[in-house]
Amino acid sequence: MTCEDQYLDLLQNIEFAIISVYRQQPRLRDSVVLWAVAALIEHYRAEARGQTPKPVTLPETEAQIFARVQELYEVRLGCGG
Repeated sequence: MTCEDQYLDLLQNIEFAIISVYRQQPRLRDSVVLWAVAALIEHYRAEARGQTPKPVTLPETEAQIFARVQELYEVRLGCGG
């Protein structure tokens, strides 16, 4: 079983969160999404190492993506939302 298969439901939820921003901003570019996802990865890597994640300052669109995916993730883990 591939990683994608194992976490398909989570990946679909992340995709939906990104699409929800796209529906509000149809000119959304892949580079903006990648920037937001990179910030999320860094945030959760810090948590995984037991460190406090650094505050994230992103432009508005990237911040929307970050917030929507973070909310989804925390609800899924039962630690927020």
